[in-house]
Amino acid sequence: DQYRRLVGQCFIGDVDIGLAMVKAGLAEAMLRYLPATHSISEVEHGQAESRARDGGFGMWSAEVESPHEYRRSESSRIP
Repeated sequence: DQYRRLVGQCFIGDVDIGLAMVKAGLAEAMLRYLPATHSISEVEHGQAESRARDGGFGMWSAEVESPHEYRRSESSRIP
């Protein structure tokens, strides 16, 4: 990505582990960090997160602060 982090997909057989985590509400789809030449389906991951949020699955069953919002607020507190 633009921060020189490695972005990839992990599979068990044909199952995309990241997508399965997003569907279960165990991860947020951080699509804004994907490089332009990735093979990850932004539509599929975005829809999976929306369904998990709407269904109240996993972390979406509580009121949560997204990781990027937390990092942004914490970095603004550092003197």
